[in-house]
Amino acid sequence: MTITTGPEATRPAGYAAFLDELKRRVRTAQFRAARSANTEMLRLYWSVGKDILDRQ
Repeated sequence: MTITTGPEATRPAGYAAFLDELKRRVRTAQFRAARSANTEMLRLYWSVGKDILDRQ
């Protein structure tokens, strides 16, 4: 029999897996948000470049 002491003693079963899943979801959402922002910036830069070329 193993006796757990410290902060681990008060954690419910499966807590570490639950925490890992939450972290994965946060990272995924952060990645998707960054990718969306980058896509919009690229669209803007292409549009600005096209406008500059059209005026030349």
